[in-house]
Amino acid sequence: MQNKAINSNRFHFRFFSVARNPRLKNLIFFSFRLGITFITLWYLYVHIWKSRDFENSFGLLKDAFQNTQGILLFGISLLLIGVNWGLEAWKWKILINKFIPVSYQTAFKAILAGTSISLWVPNRAGEYLGRILFVPEGLRMKGIFATLAGNAAQLIVTLILGGIGVLYFIGNVLGNYYLLIGVAALIIILSCCLVFLYLHIGKIRKYIPNYTWLKEIKKYARVYKFYSRQELNKVLQLSILRYLVFCSQFLLLTYFFGVRIPIVDGLLLLFLIYLIQTIIPTTTLTELGVRGASAVFFFSSFTSHTTGVLAASYTLWFINLAFPGMFGLIFLVMGKSRKQKAITFDSSFTP
Repeated sequence: MQNKAINSNRFHFRFFSVARNPRLKNLIFFSFRLGITFITLWYLYVHIWKSRDFENSFGLLKDAFQNTQGILLFGISLLLIGVNWGLEAWKWKILINKFIPVSYQTAFKAILAGTSISLWVPNRAGEYLGRILFVPEGLRMKGIFATLAGNAAQLIVTLILGGIGVLYFIGNVLGNYYLLIGVAALIIILSCCLVFLYLHIGKIRKYIPNYTWLKEIKKYARVYKFYSRQELNKVLQLSILRYLVFCSQFLLLTYFFGVRIPIVDGLLLLFLIYLIQTIIPTTTLTELGVRGASAVFFFSSFTSHTTGVLAASYTLWFINLAFPGMFGLIFLVMGKSRKQKAITFDSSFTP
């Protein structure tokens, strides 16, 4: 028993020695970032560059560059990458600035770092890990809950507009108008409830049960009381804009690959496709297959050029996720752990 106690004390001594040694701590931190980088690059190589579908899409991409209109459409899609992630960085900056002053540049780096990790972590959970690496150690749980608030806004937009896509599919493809009326009423009620709950997220802590395993969640959920309704509304509006940006990118790419489909029909089908992608649990890499399959299934009702639809889907995935994710790897490896303290108005907050 005495030997066990001695060994336990030695373990605790070594653990706290590591925690208090800045050089060793930074070495471990850098090694962790470097490990993530190698895992991400390996996944990209195995699942993308060695994929036959990607090879076929790349061949179609080269053919599409043969005309000026195609180059213009692709160029606009590329420009919208910055708009897409710029809006997400703006959202996160609004939310995280309640606890720590973060520049727009730092917010943008954190967003891309999270994207790189999400390439292989299920359901984009890597976003949280990547972003909090740019937040000081004592504030990382607040950073996670701030990210949750931003993701909740994006999810609400996806669900509501996805509901509109479901109504379009029921009315125009299934032709069941009785079902259409019932589902429409349900979607309206759910949409109103979701928006109301989000705008009153500061009160969520009151409704979390006092179970032992929920104590930590309840403790940190207090961060939401710092957000005003105007700020949450702004985040929700930015989420709508971002959603419309990547929908526009997909439509531009379908035209780039020679797919001709009415813009309104294409947009409404995309609402439904993104809803399905949100519901199905995937990693960002396996999402590539779900994205392609769902796009081909729903667009095939309007066009026989399914190869172009698949190519547009893969290309959008690459330019919106894989390409920014590779830049995120650079920020992930080169970034340093932040040590500054919370801003003064939040100094009284100790959840």
